[in-house]
Amino acid sequence: MDTSEILKKLQRLVNKLEASEPATPAQAQENTHQNIGGGVVVSRATLTRLQENFRDAPSKFVRALLRVLFTDADLENKTLFGRQANSHSESWIGPKEGGCSPSTRDVTLHACSWKEYPKKKDVASQEDRNKPGRPRVSGEEEDALIIAAAVTDPFLNAKEIKQELGLHTSCDTVRRRLKQAGLQNCAAAQKPFLTDNRRRQQLEFARAYERWGVDEWSQVIFTDESTFCTRWDQQQRVWRPLNCRYRPEYTQNVLSSGRCSVSVWGAISKGGLGPLVRIEGTFNASSYCDIVNKTLVPYALDGPFPDGFYWLQHDRSPVHTARLAEAALDSCGVLRRGADLNPIENVWGLIKRCLGAQSRRLPNADALCRSIQEAWEALSREPETTRALYASMPRRIAEVIAAEGHYTGH
Repeated sequence: MDTSEILKKLQRLVNKLEASEPATPAQAQENTHQNIGGGVVVSRATLTRLQENFRDAPSKFVRALLRVLFTDADLENKTLFGRQANSHSESWIGPKEGGCSPSTRDVTLHACSWKEYPKKKDVASQEDRNKPGRPRVSGEEEDALIIAAAVTDPFLNAKEIKQELGLHTSCDTVRRRLKQAGLQNCAAAQKPFLTDNRRRQQLEFARAYERWGVDEWSQVIFTDESTFCTRWDQQQRVWRPLNCRYRPEYTQNVLSSGRCSVSVWGAISKGGLGPLVRIEGTFNASSYCDIVNKTLVPYALDGPFPDGFYWLQHDRSPVHTARLAEAALDSCGVLRRGADLNPIENVWGLIKRCLGAQSRRLPNADALCRSIQEAWEALSREPETTRALYASMPRRIAEVIAAEGHYTGH
């Protein structure tokens, strides 16, 4: 398409625009026509509308103008009005006669380089899209080594895996490869060390009481000891698959240690939280007998079990299974069972959560003990907590059997 044909089509479109959008009487009095070049005459009002359309958002007229003025060949050759399309730095090469104003040239330049005009996909650009992109910085062998290192020792972090394997990739690449393999970097669940003997005993206990319901468990008093300190064991992170939080190979074994610690004994029943006793000095069978005679039995008879018929469940600690402790429980007529399935562990977790960072700032053991007592009393005003724990016992038993005595979510 030569320049003369383009100018003729432009004039026809301008006339159509002026006919479709007539000027108001006030505009008609002030309206003057102007030759924008090549014999194309346009009114000042229409020229203003064209400039606004091209400068802001193109109207239907502008899109129609582009489709008529430029053929696919023009666009493919990138030559419009004698200039390169999409080149804002080149000078005006088209028709300049007739007093074409700079603003009108701007209008034409905008029209020539409008990006929204549908362009043909040339072969070269299509081939570029099919390129795979930059190659991976790690090969299949390195990826397999990264995954094998995390599976062998899931507590390694990305930096340690990189150093162990002597990789030249970044730590972010190591993390991406592990995530692509389905391994998530999570905080390790902290559980006491579980020996094979304890696991077997726990499984035997669960199978023995598999048929117990909530009513039977409501006849049990759960007791346990716990140690609170001003410094908790730092939680590690572990690479593990989803839904494997309590698998033995992904759990962190913790030990009771800290700068300042307080040991307490507590009991819960179907009625709520029971007494809380601070353990002074060494906790042995003799001190446990004192707690049973002076605290546990009076609490049971004066509180939830006035008939004296109840079960006592504590763990198989050597203090609890000592002959002196067994004799004291026999003399009180207490039916007891030893098992590590104790919902009071959840109560200790709630107490520690209530203390939070406050325990780190406590100056001494007495202040820590007062904070524990306050948290215990606050939790005792929420009886629904213990009711929920008792209601969960049948489910806990079933989960232990399903896990064959290993760790569960409780």
